[in-house]
Amino acid sequence: MKEDTVRNVGFARLAIFRPGIIVGNAHTPAWVGWLGSLVPGSFGNIDQRILGRSIAAEIAWHSREAGEITRENAAMKKLAAQFNSVP
Repeated sequence: MKEDTVRNVGFARLAIFRPGIIVGNAHTPAWVGWLGSLVPGSFGNIDQRILGRSIAAEIAWHSREAGEITRENAAMKKLAAQFNSVP
């Protein structure tokens, strides 16, 4: 319902991020990260820095494009890695 509500706003570009278990901060117990590493696919772990880099890359590289994209863990990790490799 949240995604549908945002879609109905009518943004020219909409990037929806669907992170799994966000790890890497002081508020995430270590056992949650361990447990999340056992969860397969898009519901598993993603580090908060990777999530942040992928959002930054989306804004830097794609904000002038039109349309909608949904990014789950694998796509966020790939985008963040590409963003890290830019000099």
